Amino acid sequence: MVSFDELVSGFRKIGLKRGDIVLVHNSFKSFGGVEGGPQAVIRALLKVLGQEGTLVMPTFNFSFCDDFNRTGKGFFDLNETPSKMGVMTEMVRKMPGAIRSANPIYSVAALGKRAKGLTRIEDKNVFGRKSVFGKLYDLGAKIMVIGLSYNGSMTFFHYIEQMEGCDYRYPKKFSGVIKVGDKTYDDTFTMAVRSEGVETDVDAMGKVLEKNGVVKKTVIGQSEIKLMKARDVYKVTSREMKKNPKLLYSKVDTKKTSQEMMQLMKDLFPICRSITGDGVRETFKIISEQIPLKITEVKTGTKVFDWTIPREWNIKDAYIKNSKGKRIVDFKKSNLHILNYSVPVKKKISLKELKDHLYTLPEYPDWIPYLT
Repeated sequence: MVSFDELVSGFRKIGLKRGDIVLVHNSFKSFGGVEGGPQAVIRALLKVLGQEGTLVMPTFNFSFCDDFNRTGKGFFDLNETPSKMGVMTEMVRKMPGAIRSANPIYSVAALGKRAKGLTRIEDKNVFGRKSVFGKLYDLGAKIMVIGLSYNGSMTFFHYIEQMEGCDYRYPKKFSGVIKVGDKTYDDTFTMAVRSEGVETDVDAMGKVLEKNGVVKKTVIGQSEIKLMKARDVYKVTSREMKKNPKLLYSKVDTKKTSQEMMQLMKDLFPICRSITGDGVRETFKIISEQIPLKITEVKTGTKVFDWTIPREWNIKDAYIKNSKGKRIVDFKKSNLHILNYSVPVKKKISLKELKDHLYTLPEYPDWIPYLT
């Protein structure tokens, strides 16, 4: 377990100082265990920064964009829309004295001397010159990455892309309702989105930054901590982009990817899965061919909080035959025909009795209802 003093010492060792402004991308679980939990990490950062410093956490939540793409209107509640950037970012968002920016796409929460200015909306372009990323650059801020890859953290690269210009992103407007306290208003923000077939891929640029001495690294507990100055990141990245305009992205064959995803769905859909059993094992086996998985089995009867792991439920066949011996409901044609954890029965019953065990949608006679 990492102690509070070890956190403070580690952050100072890497170069974080009193009075710094720092944007922290983070994975709390990467530490492997911290005495006092996520709050201890936040307290350690604030202790190092002191009263003159400012802690900035990304509190991004992209539901505004998702809602807009789906319905034509997004929604963002400054006080209620949660951060999707990890447990520590959500804790900072809710802390007394923290200020969150009313940017519905790339909001941040800040604590400290510069919090008010950093969170003030002065640019409706999320990567614009007066966005929070431009302000971090102007103020000589630092960027810390706790236990994450460059690809999983470095939003600042998108600011550089916009400032320097690139041909694989284009501006898109996202409109919707923003709620701040009891007030609501309509607003529109612009974001540079990727062209079709383009995927963010900045890990190689991270290695270039390391090679150029921009990134300082240390280890606290099990977590690798990286710290860099925003201006240095900009200087080296913009220079390297001129040499290689493709440095921050990779091309994806979207047609091939969609075909592979469809095939995966075709492989997975026929498998009868419940919370236990051979169907779950078969599903994980197929998924593990696509992504690495660590599979752990827990014995039947094991207590997990207020729940006990049940016996496995496996099924080979199930059906209903009519009076002529024809299968009118057949598990082998669709595993949705049977409710998981049903018990086996083999007997003749009347239609009236059978109906007590059937679930239907009369208005959609060809549909098979899904129940759990």
